[in-house]
Amino acid sequence: MNVLISQIIAFIAIITIGYIVFKYFPFKIMTKDISLAAFLVVASVVLSYFSLMIPLFGFMSFKVGFSQMPLMILGVILGPGWAFIGALVQDFLDIMINPSGFPFLGFTLNKILIATIPALWFCKWNKLTQKQTFKLIWLLLFSIYALTLIGIWRATSITVNLTLLIFTTEMKLLLSLACSVVIVLLILLMLYFKRKYPFEKSRYHIANWIVCVLLIEIIVQLTLTPIWLDIMYGIPYIMNVLVRMVKSSFMIFLNITIGYYVLRLVSKIRKDPNGL
Repeated sequence: MNVLISQIIAFIAIITIGYIVFKYFPFKIMTKDISLAAFLVVASVVLSYFSLMIPLFGFMSFKVGFSQMPLMILGVILGPGWAFIGALVQDFLDIMINPSGFPFLGFTLNKILIATIPALWFCKWNKLTQKQTFKLIWLLLFSIYALTLIGIWRATSITVNLTLLIFTTEMKLLLSLACSVVIVLLILLMLYFKRKYPFEKSRYHIANWIVCVLLIEIIVQLTLTPIWLDIMYGIPYIMNVLVRMVKSSFMIFLNITIGYYVLRLVSKIRKDPNGL
């Protein structure tokens, strides 16, 4: 697939999402919503420039960033319409402030999905019960975990920052152990919140937040982004997915824990009586 075809496909996807959002989810323009949307969009742009690089595979190669978190919160609190508009504005500001060649609509589509997936999941279309929601969580979580372990143990080498790294048995064991610890922590966290917060009484229940984090990680970070990078820069898809799988185990935990508490905080600031 060349760049032009991928641009066309991304454009059609963006138009389709926009049509669905504004046809089925009309929104009202209120001053407090404009202010909150503007704040979250700016926060996303600012956070994109404050990503942290930490050691992975022996050198600085693990990028931790939270720019997607404000877009997710925007979608959850303000709904699909504001999510779509906010993602487009964020992408435009990002391109204007940090130009890096011609705009690529694939990354624009990524940001729209990051904002609209939570918006659609938290809206009236979500009819799942607590039991069904947690079943979906277990399915998504263990799918990512199983694929990560398979990828780690099947890989013989990996290229990080243009450096070829040979996978040793000790390295595979260490990565597998780290991913397993993260998964266990996530399970304990979900059980804690399941007991602490009644599902039916909380609009912004952590179970729904976890589903959104997992869906975005699978659809955007592990599927679409590697495809766009392969098309634009020739980075091998499989190699990119493997690195992102290892990264996902940690980012899922951070986005769930930090993101949920930020969501609750923003809900309190907005004074949503059904938010908690």
